[in-house]
Amino acid sequence: MGINGITMRAATVKDADALVWLSRVGFQKSPEWRAPSFMIRRWWRDVISHPKCMVRVAVCSDSQSEPYGGVIGYCVATLDHSVWDAKMHSGPHSKWMKVLIMLTNPTVRRAYLKKRRQVKEISRTTATQKDASTESDDMAGDSDQELGRVCIADIVDERGDLYLALMAVDPRMRGRGTATKMIEHFVEIGHEQCVGTIWMHVDPRNKKGQDRYAQWGYTLRGRHGNSLLMSKRIPND
Repeated sequence: MGINGITMRAATVKDADALVWLSRVGFQKSPEWRAPSFMIRRWWRDVISHPKCMVRVAVCSDSQSEPYGGVIGYCVATLDHSVWDAKMHSGPHSKWMKVLIMLTNPTVRRAYLKKRRQVKEISRTTATQKDASTESDDMAGDSDQELGRVCIADIVDERGDLYLALMAVDPRMRGRGTATKMIEHFVEIGHEQCVGTIWMHVDPRNKKGQDRYAQWGYTLRGRHGNSLLMSKRIPND
């Protein structure tokens, strides 16, 4: 079944349980989603209810997607990146929640420390490759664009921007066009909101994801914090 069998709708607080589950199975290597379910559920309800957070769910009638009413994926976007940043730091990325998870789950603690080491190693490798580059001036320029630091202000324009904050798909339902459906849905929202740029953060280790976003028209702009920043321009109608 392709994307024609999947529909998008705005999430409601009743979808919170589905989003908790999708966050766990969709980000199995991310320890922040291992907090007690009632805490993540309460956080999701706050996000869904926030007027500046656009939470959309992908729904399919396939029985495989039960018991959550056919919800097989979700995507969150906002016109104000600072709103999402504040939300994450009051929930999954809050220091007290990370401490709670690591104190109660040694496996998660080891995974979290391993992830930190990997991020630092990627940063060191990138810096080494950049310093050791002996390619032509044109190639060096391309490398700087892809691997150098970039500010959010450098990629947005006067028409504003839409930040794709988070996306997850039921692993059992991957390969059916769900992610494509969600990406296309937010391009439509971008047009409706008359913004000039859609952008996102991507994990440097997620090479497959970077390739998929590139296929959808997103360009790697550089490094922002510990993540890569990718963006797509929305032309005027």
